[in-house]
Amino acid sequence: METDSTSRRRFFLLLPAVLSFVSGCRNDEHSPNGASASETERYVTQPTAKTEDEIPPHCEALSIVWATQQEMIKQLEIAYATAEQKKQKENIGTDGRWWFDTAKRQWDVQRPFAPGGFDSTHWFLVKYSIDDQAVANWFVDTRNRKVDIQK
Repeated sequence: METDSTSRRRFFLLLPAVLSFVSGCRNDEHSPNGASASETERYVTQPTAKTEDEIPPHCEALSIVWATQQEMIKQLEIAYATAEQKKQKENIGTDGRWWFDTAKRQWDVQRPFAPGGFDSTHWFLVKYSIDDQAVANWFVDTRNRKVDIQK
């Protein structure tokens, strides 16, 4: 059985090892995986808004599509109106039908995959649906303000 003096000796012998381990874990110079603290912070810190009027990135992607694809969206609407007009035999012109129709329009915006191995923070897939049918898809790069039509 250990005596108090043996326990104290063992404690004092192990104390330097415990302290060096604890100080190594608290060392701000290096993270556990060997990366420096500044490298670790680069991956951990959240991007912040540059200005007060900056919009969320998903909304920015949608805004870019609206700004650059107006003619295509109009043609999609006219094509849908023409098809619906033939079905219902309406007297409303196809290019003005959207003022009266009640079909659901839906915009879906999402990243193709989470940022990680590739930096997808500025990449978005935008889908436009009319009456639950996808009519157009775009790939948007908000960093370069580039829009590509997807088939």
